[in-house]
Amino acid sequence: MNISTCLVPVLATLSGLLLSQPALADVLDVGGPTPDAAQISTAIGMAVEGDVLRVWPGTYSGFSINGLSLSVLPAQPGGSFNVSGRVSITNLALGQSVELHGARVSAQVISGARSTLSLRSSLGSIRISDCTFRTSRSSSDLFGWAGEVTSCQDVSMTDSSFRGASTFFTQLPKDGDDGLRINSSRVALYRSSFTAGIGSDATCLIGSFDSGSGGTALTLRGSGKLFMSLCMTQWGWAGYTCGGLSGSNGFGVYAGGSASYDIRIQNSDIGGSNFFNAASTPTFLPGSARRLTGPVLVAETDTLDLRFHGAPGDRVGLFFGTAYAHQVLPVGGPILVAHPTGLNRPMWRYMGVIGANGTLDASVALRDIPLLAHIKLHLVGTMISTTGRSFTNSLSPIVLDSAW
Repeated sequence: MNISTCLVPVLATLSGLLLSQPALADVLDVGGPTPDAAQISTAIGMAVEGDVLRVWPGTYSGFSINGLSLSVLPAQPGGSFNVSGRVSITNLALGQSVELHGARVSAQVISGARSTLSLRSSLGSIRISDCTFRTSRSSSDLFGWAGEVTSCQDVSMTDSSFRGASTFFTQLPKDGDDGLRINSSRVALYRSSFTAGIGSDATCLIGSFDSGSGGTALTLRGSGKLFMSLCMTQWGWAGYTCGGLSGSNGFGVYAGGSASYDIRIQNSDIGGSNFFNAASTPTFLPGSARRLTGPVLVAETDTLDLRFHGAPGDRVGLFFGTAYAHQVLPVGGPILVAHPTGLNRPMWRYMGVIGANGTLDASVALRDIPLLAHIKLHLVGTMISTTGRSFTNSLSPIVLDSAW
């Protein structure tokens, strides 16, 4: 079912609102045929608030974004780029946002830098999509994890994966590393996987008989909110012993000690060994997970192709706004966009019904935008079925003037 006639006025209204502010931001190319910078970190140093970094295929050094709204994404549709080193996003103020898409990140654990992805101290919004984060060890004496989120109020991760480091053979038993640690934050996870590292095996030939414990796929500390939709966790196995003490297997999800989380889980595979204390007992939402897919970068001369994934018969709506806002409803999960006239009042339009194949498609003709400008759209789908209401992940395509 094509619903472009429904969406054109919606997107025209939204893009009009976005363009009501002066378009001062720039588009910077990292690598590629006409680069503005050879490294992502160099482009960040050149950037101003709201810039878009188009990253061409290649391998780049790690980078940090501190207190600056940026969009970092592949220059080519459906593409990706490699990052060798840590990625850090910190100190976003309320109203600021960072989008990171298509990054394949790997880093070694070193002293003082113990995670491949570090998100910290942000009131603003962070959106991670189609990314992978892998951690390896530079020394058996250190520990780390693939990702950490600490004191962040609006984080969403979609179609991404995290894998903690394994330890294998060491003279002393070492535990495997965690996939993702969340500390005092509000996080929404969609269609993502979290894998913990394996504990060290005993090395009997040099007199070390004990084994290490496996890591935990997803660890919660402090207090906050967690929503999981269509996600998978895999705990780490303990290493092998040879007559000594045996380490224990890790957990899929662990919320122990003084952790206090509002946890809502829908259609996710977290089976097996998990631990939730009384203050973090999860609520399992009924029905299947719903999703929204589409491009992250599109020219004004092209069309914006959206696809709603749900159950046949779902009635579909589209929330759209000019900002992010992490509002969690008692049922249905978080609405992750906002309307400027009210922090949690996005605009809404009825779209149609999910077909027998489980999808509803929209091909949208975009309006012309000013020369060398770009706009960012904020979209979330909502689906109503016999089991209640469900919200999709957020989608924030960037529309570029064709002159870029």
